[in-house]
Amino acid sequence: MITDSEKRIRELLLGVADDNSLTISGKSIEQKQRNTIKRNLTEAMYEVLQEIIGDTSLLTLYRTKEGLMVGIDNERIGIIPLEIKVAVKNMDCDPEEEAIAYQERLAEAEEKKRRADAIKAEKIAAQSEARELKRQLRALKNGERTPIQESEELGVPLIVE
Repeated sequence: MITDSEKRIRELLLGVADDNSLTISGKSIEQKQRNTIKRNLTEAMYEVLQEIIGDTSLLTLYRTKEGLMVGIDNERIGIIPLEIKVAVKNMDCDPEEEAIAYQERLAEAEEKKRRADAIKAEKIAAQSEARELKRQLRALKNGERTPIQESEELGVPLIVE
C-alpha cells in the first residue's frame, strides 16, 4: 500500500513532467526552478523517511543544507552519518545511458573479482602441491616411504586432486 507521503513524491515528480513553465539556461533548468524542485522533493523524502524510521533511538533523521542526513547509532563505533541528496542534473545527462554505464561497471567489477578469485585458487593449489612435494622430499631424505612409493608397491595409481 502506498502511503500519502509516497503519493506526494509521485505527484511532485509528475508535476515536474507537466510543468510548462520550466525554462532552460545553458544546459540546465534555471537555478531558481532547480532549487524549488530539489526543495519540494527533499521535503517529501523527509516525510517518507520519517514514516520508515519511526521512533527508534538508533536512527535520527535531519534536514541539512545539502539535503537529508540519517544518523545511524552504531553501538561499537558511534554515529554513522548517511547523506541523502536530491540533485537536478544538466539536460545533457541521459538517465538511461547513466544506468547502462553503471551496470557495465558492476559487470566489469564482478568479472575482475571472478578472475582474481580464480588466480587466488590456482595459487593456493600450487602452494599446496609445492608443500606436498617438499614433504615427500623430506620423507625421502629421512628414509621414509612416500605416498607415491606406497602406491607403486600396491600397484594402485596415486590420484592427486
